[in-house]
Amino acid sequence: MVRGTKLPTSAVNPWTIGEDGNDPAARDWASSARQLAVDARLLLDNSSLRNAYATAGMAVEHALKAKIMQHERMNTWPSRQRRPDVHTHNMSRLIELGGLRVAIQLEVARGSDLGLSWMLIKDFNINDRYPSGRPFPLTLASDAVWACEEGGLIGWLTQTIL
Repeated sequence: MVRGTKLPTSAVNPWTIGEDGNDPAARDWASSARQLAVDARLLLDNSSLRNAYATAGMAVEHALKAKIMQHERMNTWPSRQRRPDVHTHNMSRLIELGGLRVAIQLEVARGSDLGLSWMLIKDFNINDRYPSGRPFPLTLASDAVWACEEGGLIGWLTQTIL
């Protein structure tokens, strides 16, 4: 912020639950997820496969963390000391903490695009972002980006977090 400028009177107080019942911090995580999905597409379109995969995975992780915040009515992301269980990159654990395990299992059983998206991203490994000396598989990167976008995973996870 530039010195001397004032925040608009409509600015949201970041420490309160919004009138819609959503916490601004959860909205920030959801917004970050949506932006990361866009970034993942740009990286994929520019043949940065490893980075596209990592960014798509992080998009899903941010969306899941937004859902956890909403599900548990958190107004801030907890410290590792207070809640070590939420400080994970394990997608299956995060979907469970967000209260979505049954819903996603139903989508998988139905064979929907959403269920397929979950199957494509659930084994995301944050450590795959590091160089391995081998070319990164195009299908792994493109599937992760598809899951976020056309597969509908980011939209589904963030639809109720305005």
